Amino acid sequence: MEERQPYGELYEDALPEAEGNNRSGVRGRRMRQHVGPVRQLRCRVSSRAVKASLVICSRNGARLLSEVIAAARTSLERAGDGELILVDSSSTDNTLSLMREAAMSPGITALTLTQIGVSRARNAGWALATGDVVLFTDDDIIVPPDWVEAMAAPIEAGCDATAGTVHLPGHLTESLAPRQREFLADTRSMNLGSPPRTIVSASMGLRRNLHDLGFRFDHRLDPGALGYMGDALFHLQLTEAGGRTQLVESVPVLHRFDEARLQPAMWAKRARRQGICEAWINHHWCHEAPTLGEWKAFLGAEVRMRRLPPGGDGESLDIVARAAAGRWWLAHRFSRRQYAHREVPARIR
Repeated sequence: MEERQPYGELYEDALPEAEGNNRSGVRGRRMRQHVGPVRQLRCRVSSRAVKASLVICSRNGARLLSEVIAAARTSLERAGDGELILVDSSSTDNTLSLMREAAMSPGITALTLTQIGVSRARNAGWALATGDVVLFTDDDIIVPPDWVEAMAAPIEAGCDATAGTVHLPGHLTESLAPRQREFLADTRSMNLGSPPRTIVSASMGLRRNLHDLGFRFDHRLDPGALGYMGDALFHLQLTEAGGRTQLVESVPVLHRFDEARLQPAMWAKRARRQGICEAWINHHWCHEAPTLGEWKAFLGAEVRMRRLPPGGDGESLDIVARAAAGRWWLAHRFSRRQYAHREVPARIR
């Protein structure tokens, strides 16, 4: 059984000193305290504070990374005052080489972590940021030129977070079921609402000093661990703490994912991970057990899966997710909870 760790100490590991030109002072110490071992840090950003910091995290994302970086730089330049922070999560392709090359330019930082995990990478970039606003996107996302400006404006006006919108390439929009598009982070299939019920890591912004209050992304929900929903848990915690999030629909980003993810086996894997992550959050953070209606849904999903193995349509993916959630809860219902009931590191308001 995994031992419960106090909130805010999830990422405290014994760290070697970072190689290269690390920043001195509070931000450098905070990064070493909360990120995990840093293998190499390359830094060419001035010590002055900037308006916005944009963090892009990647593991083996070299396929599109140069184009992603170019679009991010264009958006930062239009905003007028910002920095770009690139975080490599122990890639085995040439991701780090591309980041090092980009970091030769002023205003760009590149670092690599020895521990794999997008949440650790986001926390590292967040800790290093000097902007009052910290924006996040992914290594297969193309942001529009006015994205930084539009995403930062509500936070500068007093919000704690911004939730951007994500679109898929046009030729895929009509060929996929709504549930499939949701699994690919297409926010048009999520009905986010206003204020939004969640945020999506492909397009989100945070107040930098939320980090000072102890907020972190939980690495146990990363790909390679349980799989997904680290951003969803973060937003639940932020909302519980009194944080305000504003939906920004005017600057949708384009998700140019690897189309190998469209294979039937990948859909089923994604659905199972979705169900498990939802059950994990309900058990460990919400402290909620399944209702009688949910148990009936779990059992019904198990029966339908045995009679007819699900394909990739929306209904069958929901069946897979429900069955996976029920199995996880049965296996872990007596496990020690990793959070106190709806635990948050600090109250915002």
